[in-house]
Amino acid sequence: MRTIKDISYLKIFGIVLPILFLLLSCKEKGTEPPIFQPGKRNYQWTVDTLYYPGSNQIYMQDMWASSSKNVYVAGHNSEGFGQMYRFDGSSWSVVRLHVLEGGTIGGNFSLWAMDGSDEKNVWAAGDRYYVIDDKIVDSSFVIRYDGNIWQAVHPSNGRGLNCIWSYSPTVVFTGDREGNIFRYNGTNWIKYDMGKEYYFSSIAGISPSEVYAIGRRNDKTIPIDSTGIFLFRFNGTSWLKIDSCMSVPNAPEPHFGGRLSVINGILYSGGENSFKYNNGKWEKIFTGEVWMANGFGPTHIFAVGTSVYHFNGVDWYEYTQFRSSWLTWWDSYTNMSEVFILGTTGYKSFVLHGK
Repeated sequence: MRTIKDISYLKIFGIVLPILFLLLSCKEKGTEPPIFQPGKRNYQWTVDTLYYPGSNQIYMQDMWASSSKNVYVAGHNSEGFGQMYRFDGSSWSVVRLHVLEGGTIGGNFSLWAMDGSDEKNVWAAGDRYYVIDDKIVDSSFVIRYDGNIWQAVHPSNGRGLNCIWSYSPTVVFTGDREGNIFRYNGTNWIKYDMGKEYYFSSIAGISPSEVYAIGRRNDKTIPIDSTGIFLFRFNGTSWLKIDSCMSVPNAPEPHFGGRLSVINGILYSGGENSFKYNNGKWEKIFTGEVWMANGFGPTHIFAVGTSVYHFNGVDWYEYTQFRSSWLTWWDSYTNMSEVFILGTTGYKSFVLHGK
């Protein structure tokens, strides 16, 4: 006869044995690696045309977004002041910057670059125009959105700005057309004079102590005129020139391009081709003229320029329906489920929206 004690032991053994078997099975089998999923490619596309009443030219050149419900594009219009639009998840609307629109900014200005770290820290850079002795003179111009209003916070003693990168509200870098890079520390702008011969066209960073900038230069010498692009790196204290590509007869093919972006902590460059920066060296990853590469991790990268290209972690693919000789695709944003691509003809601007 089994006692109550015997029955209790049997019950416990009946429970423990399957658990032990399960644990041993898991140990022998090990953890299964995740199944690789290529990035989404089969989008349904729509096109939005940006419009401003009374303006003959809407020229948008840069894009920044914190999500698919908070997308900005910036540029200028033929009315003589900077233009910006925002997509809220359903439609595009004009961001009212100028005092004539009900904003806080007056005068003539254009916007050429945007960046931000979150929806309450968005920056745009460009130039403000003045007429001095019947000559049009440009100066550096920066505005910032703090979650409530856009206000001018531009550095002084600089020329027009074509690039900006923001890590946080207290870490912002921008470069001008006359050899200057400016760093904002939350209170003041610190100026780095890199030489008046440089025209800074792009800037991007991985951290506050690892920031990269592209400076263009024209060398007017006899008997050969040459042009070049130069890569500068900020190490947290100072800027150093670390690489260059020159356009001269019999020069090697460029090994990096004139525009920079950071995707998943890795530096990329676009130009005649696309490149990735690995351990201090550039690696060509794609053949084709592109202006900018942006993405969401290593399996979802868009490269745009004369056409639209996509890398899904396996291969590159061209959306041939968007190849055109009469417009340029300037920039893109994606969160994998949606993608926005900015393009312009020079007079009209469009945004491709893929879902």
